[in-house]
Amino acid sequence: MRVDVRAEILPGPLTLVVEGMLTRDNQAPLLQALDHALSLDGCPSVEVDLRAAEHVDPDGLRALEAFVYWKKTAGALPMVHIHTPPRPSHDSTAAPDTTRPATGQSPAPAGTGHTGPRVPVTPAEATVGELMSPLGRTVCETETLGHAADLIDAQGGVVALVNETGQAIGTLTHTDLQAAATQDPEHWRTRPCRDLPTRQDSSVRPEHLIRGVVWHYRQEKIRPLLVFNGPEAIGLLHPTVVFQWCAQHFPSALPALSQRAADLAAAASPDTEPTTPTT
Repeated sequence: MRVDVRAEILPGPLTLVVEGMLTRDNQAPLLQALDHALSLDGCPSVEVDLRAAEHVDPDGLRALEAFVYWKKTAGALPMVHIHTPPRPSHDSTAAPDTTRPATGQSPAPAGTGHTGPRVPVTPAEATVGELMSPLGRTVCETETLGHAADLIDAQGGVVALVNETGQAIGTLTHTDLQAAATQDPEHWRTRPCRDLPTRQDSSVRPEHLIRGVVWHYRQEKIRPLLVFNGPEAIGLLHPTVVFQWCAQHFPSALPALSQRAADLAAAASPDTEPTTPTT
């Protein structure tokens, strides 16, 4: 694959012209160029032009859309449009629609001017809402880690963390408590939950594609994610569920994801044997 970055003026608009073949296994150069383009200060828009590509694999295209969709949830970014090769048509008078929205949503019906939620058509396009678990009980950041440990044991290893106004701000896991107990074995149970760096910076919503979560885990920490409907947290997405989905529907990403998890675990492990918190 070759990616040619074009711009008449800087900081943009930018056009990324892709030549060769696009698959979900070889798109790293395109994603790297797109990531740089999206981070360019003042760039108004980015066009990803796939029309010169020899072949665009459907799975590769979906993975590209998921990457863009996830990046846009992290904050205000330039508008992104993905131009795909025209599809063969039996009606020679019909102009094919070759521009796909890069927002993780389905194209709007003609004349409506509205873009509705993306509707999964195959298991490979599963959304967060389909795989998330109920939020369950929560623990306030001012409460103690000892109290959180009791809830975590009762809720399968994770509990949502809220601030004093009741707004969900992160998650606490059994692994977090193990780390706290290792660092301060005598007093960890009396420390407030806010002492642990477990806040969630990114916003995950039910309509987000699981493919986007896979890309997130390949770059960030692998931990349970709060799922929001507007400002309200409505559920949790567990990494185990994402890994299981990946094994079935995105196996090419599983080795890198597993290696990422192993690297994070090794980095978090102290030189001494960890102390398991007791309740």
